Amino acid sequence: MNKDKKNDFIIVGFLFLLVIIIRLPSFFYSVFDWDESTFILMGQSILDGNIPYVEAWDNKPPFAYSIYSMFIYFFGKTIFAVRLGGMLFIFLASVLLYMAGEALYNKTAGVIAAIFLIVFVSARKWGLSIMIEHLMLVPTSLILLVVLTRKLDNKMAFVTGLILGAGILMRQNMAFDSLAVLAVFLTGITMPDTDISERFKRCFFLISGIFVPVFAVIVYYVLNGELRLFINTNISVAIAHVSESTSIYRKFELLFTNIKREFADGNILLWICFPHGILSIFFFQKNKDIKRAVAAMLIIFLAQVFSIFYTGTIFGYHYLGLITPIMALVCGVAISFWFSSGVGRVMAVRFIAVFVIAAGLIFSLHKHVSPLYREIASKVMLRQPLEDDTCYKIAEYLNKEYVKGKYIYMLNNCHIVYFLTDSRMPTKYVHPTNIIKYDYMLKVIDGPEATDEKELQKILLKKPEFIVYKDGSWPTPDDDFRKMLFIELEKQYRLVKVISDDHSIYKRKRS
Repeated sequence: MNKDKKNDFIIVGFLFLLVIIIRLPSFFYSVFDWDESTFILMGQSILDGNIPYVEAWDNKPPFAYSIYSMFIYFFGKTIFAVRLGGMLFIFLASVLLYMAGEALYNKTAGVIAAIFLIVFVSARKWGLSIMIEHLMLVPTSLILLVVLTRKLDNKMAFVTGLILGAGILMRQNMAFDSLAVLAVFLTGITMPDTDISERFKRCFFLISGIFVPVFAVIVYYVLNGELRLFINTNISVAIAHVSESTSIYRKFELLFTNIKREFADGNILLWICFPHGILSIFFFQKNKDIKRAVAAMLIIFLAQVFSIFYTGTIFGYHYLGLITPIMALVCGVAISFWFSSGVGRVMAVRFIAVFVIAAGLIFSLHKHVSPLYREIASKVMLRQPLEDDTCYKIAEYLNKEYVKGKYIYMLNNCHIVYFLTDSRMPTKYVHPTNIIKYDYMLKVIDGPEATDEKELQKILLKKPEFIVYKDGSWPTPDDDFRKMLFIELEKQYRLVKVISDDHSIYKRKRS
């Protein structure tokens, strides 16, 4: 093994150790974000032999759920397994970003970019869950590696299209990235010597590559007689969801609100470094190839930001994970470039810069990662079980009641309990908000007559053995829904357990 390969091996080992250290606390908690619980349940439904959207429904593309099913299949039917699989995805993305940074500038740029990616996607409020945005880090980082550092002949353009097509089937926002990459190809930013006919040819191969995985999935749904359901879920519902907040002013407000949350979460270093990095490279970097690469990244970045702006909601702060790879890569190249400049070579200045960067990275972890380590240490000292939060406690109680294979209804943010107890969902709408808050989704999928109250009627007709309800949880059901639920609870159920003071478990009375 030569010295360069040995250094690569050491760096990759360091990144693997870093991602384990940062994400280890996540393995012992049931729910950080209830969207993750939905994706896990959708993945399990696939393993149970179901076509996505038929027996279990949510509004994301089907390939994303297949990845969760892969985690469960290979690592086991536990939350630990899903978090482990997600951690490996983040690690893989960091290695790809390291390779891109090294190819663009040097190893230091790659290492810094990879560290920034691992830290800043984990430091957010939702960061220790495994969201689709975490999975998207891999295709996004791979696109950056290919488009920015590889010779884009027709074959590579087709491969790039395949990656983008797979990404679209994980999250619809990747369509905006595809348009941005198409613009990079057409303008020839990264390969200015190619003539216009070659650029159009590569665009053709790019579009062909995108078409292949998308067409394959469409054929799958046609063969199973569920094409309309696929189209309604991925197009009609997506349009309705985006239209929920129609005001341009409101969309800008949501975008800046979610960016402000980044500062509240401690990700200050990333957001300060990125714009300074763009400016320093454009104004002070003499290497035109690096400038072209950063210009291409900026085109993709702006497309990503527009997609976040266009699809944003008040709880869409996790969407910002989509732009982290580009921000991290720009920061890595810019910081490495600064270190190699005249001022950056001064040892005292370099020491101060390293200290500031390290402090910024550690500060970003202080709000959501460090407290979990303290909590785990406290549990270990007191010899308490690590998996004992509210959702685990509900699952423990229901498992003692032998609910495996029986209908229960989780009307709270602990619907992961279906997964933990092997119980049955009385509705195909996995995420509670798909019924309570977003009943326009019901109308798109089940017809204009569908309502949240009618869906509750269907649920109650299945006579769930247990109903677990948290009063005052978000989103609060409307008055008609609550009235129907409480009448049923009073007539047919009795309160048997209260978990964590506000999660009430009701058991069906024997007739």
